[in-house]
Amino acid sequence: QYFNQILMTVLDVLGDSDPSTREIALSLIAEMLNNQKDAMEESIEIVLEKLLHVTKDVV
Repeated sequence: QYFNQILMTVLDVLGDSDPSTREIALSLIAEMLNNQKDAMEESIEIVLEKLLHVTKDVV
């Protein structure tokens, strides 16, 4: 029920300036992908876009 709200919050945390906070957020997204694939399918485009944006910022 609250999956999308949690996901959006975690995705927002990816923009944090603290590397350890971003690492925890990435770990959480990986766990969400592993454990809630069906719920994640609806938002996969947003997740991929955010992940690509974050990796672009790092490089």
